[in-house]
Amino acid sequence: MKKYKIVAVLWNDHTVVRGSILEKKIKKLIQPSLTIGALYYESDSAIWVLSHLEKFPHDEPRADYTIIYKGSILGTPKEYGEIEISNLD
Repeated sequence: MKKYKIVAVLWNDHTVVRGSILEKKIKKLIQPSLTIGALYYESDSAIWVLSHLEKFPHDEPRADYTIIYKGSILGTPKEYGEIEISNLD
């Protein structure tokens, strides 16, 4: 079993937009998002947060995760303890 930190991360969510460029709406396209889950991986530039994990006998684990670039994080991620997960890798 491996332990993972439970974190809450407030960050400026970015997206891809297809269509006309409307300068008045540019600031509205970047909105803060709150992601809560298990901190699975961290590099120099990004963190990976698992928010939903499914695992059934004899199946590979499947997860919803968000990759958050550190430059988009607003403040310090808040930690809420740890969770143990077996055989995730």
